[in-house]
Amino acid sequence: MVNTLNGHAIMISTVEVFGRIKNVDLFWEPHGKLKGTIKQTSLPPTNIKTLYPCVWPVSIQNRNGKKVVIGTEVSNALVTSSIRLDCQEAPVIESTASGFDLNSINDSLSTKIYLDIESMNSSLAMINDTSTSHICDTNIIYQIRQLQSKFDHHSAYQLTRASGPLTRSHTCHPYSVFTLADHDASRTPVALLFRSIALLVLERGSAASLDKSAVQQYAMSSTGKIKEVMDNIMDLYKQNDDKTISILGNLDLNKQLAILSDLLMPSIVAANATVAKYVAAVFN
Repeated sequence: MVNTLNGHAIMISTVEVFGRIKNVDLFWEPHGKLKGTIKQTSLPPTNIKTLYPCVWPVSIQNRNGKKVVIGTEVSNALVTSSIRLDCQEAPVIESTASGFDLNSINDSLSTKIYLDIESMNSSLAMINDTSTSHICDTNIIYQIRQLQSKFDHHSAYQLTRASGPLTRSHTCHPYSVFTLADHDASRTPVALLFRSIALLVLERGSAASLDKSAVQQYAMSSTGKIKEVMDNIMDLYKQNDDKTISILGNLDLNKQLAILSDLLMPSIVAANATVAKYVAAVFN
C-alpha cells in the first residue's frame, strides 16, 4: 500500500476481515451518531470517485488508537501487522499503525493498493467455492480474529484472519487470546483455557461444551485475580450440578471470559514484540 502524496509505503502482513452488518458479523464496524456528529467508518464514499470502485483505505481512531482499515461495501479489513517500506521502522503488530496515516480524503484517494497475484487467485477460487469455511488448511486457530468480548457467539470464532505469503509462518502471526498458549513465556492457565475453547467450538460448533474437570485444573494452577475469575467459572457448574457447560449462548461464561481476555492483554503485547522481530527478519 503506497500513499502517493507523501511516498509512505507499507507491506501488509496480516489482516482481519469483518462483515459490514450486524446480522452477518456481531463484530461489525459501528456507525451512527456521536456527540452531534456521526461516527467515522471505512465505508467507501458515494459522492466522490474513488481510486478503486467501492474500496476505501482510511485511518480510523478508536479507543485503542489509530488503525488502518480497507473498507468495501460488504466488509472491512483491519490491518493488524505491517512494515514500512519507505524507511527503516520496526514492524507494527496489531491494529495501531505508527507512521502510516490516511487522515484526509486526499490521502485515501491517493493510496494505491498492490495485491499478491497468487493470493488474489486463491481468493477468487474461494469465492467461487461455496463450501469454503477457512482460508488455508494449516494453523486453523490462527485464522480466528483477536477479540475481547462476545465469546458466547459464533461470530467470535469465524476464520477471517489471513497473512501474506512472506509471513505465512505462524511465528509471524500476531497473537490472540486463542493462540497465546503457543508462546513459550505465555503458556498460562488462561491462555490454555482460551485455546481449548476455540478448538472445541471449531470442532463441535453449537454443541461445544466446556468440561468442569478442565476448568478445575486451570483454576488450581491460577493465582490472584485470575484465580478469582476461574472460581467464578467453576461456580457456573454448581447451578445445575453439571459436569459440562455450553460455550455458545452462555452469557454468564462470556462475562468471565471477557474479564480474562482483558487480563491477557499485557501478555499478548509482550508476545507480539517477538512476532515483530520475526517479521522484521523476513524483510531484512
